[in-house]
Amino acid sequence: MYIHRSQKFPGVVVHTSDEVYQEALAIVAGGPSLEGSTIEEILDRQYEDMFSVEAQAPYLEFVRLHGARRGCSEIHVLNAHGGSSNGQWIYEDRSRSFSLQTWIDRHAKQAAAIVLTVCNADGLTVRSRHVPIFIPDNIVGTGFAFLSEYHFTMRLPSGEEVDRYTIDYHLKQICKKTKVDP
Repeated sequence: MYIHRSQKFPGVVVHTSDEVYQEALAIVAGGPSLEGSTIEEILDRQYEDMFSVEAQAPYLEFVRLHGARRGCSEIHVLNAHGGSSNGQWIYEDRSRSFSLQTWIDRHAKQAAAIVLTVCNADGLTVRSRHVPIFIPDNIVGTGFAFLSEYHFTMRLPSGEEVDRYTIDYHLKQICKKTKVDP
């Protein structure tokens, strides 16, 4: 697993499986591209593609406030190929399958949020008692290009799902709890 602490996005830690890392190396070896010219640029670009849209700002503010309440500021991103096995969502690393729920349990206590860029063709879910998790609803992309219909839902520690129609409500609720203006 390759771990990248973003310089462009302080507080973002990207965990990349060896297979995805090797794919990024192949892009770098091909010379400058739309994805970037270094591994770090490629990984930062993926994160930026997910959260650069203005509509995503309420999600990031929610994560910031939720993390501040817990004394955590890092967003952990898992970037790996995914699938399912026996009804369980898994990710691939070093040609082996691992439980996504186990990875989340290991990283959630020190994170403000977890973002999964792990394909979820079977629409499986995971949860955390500690942090919001951004869960893709299907295939995330091909290589380092996100699919245009890529969509995620934020699952709260309560198990409640937050989408673009309900994020404003949840942001107001956490603002009340932390006594700040939305």
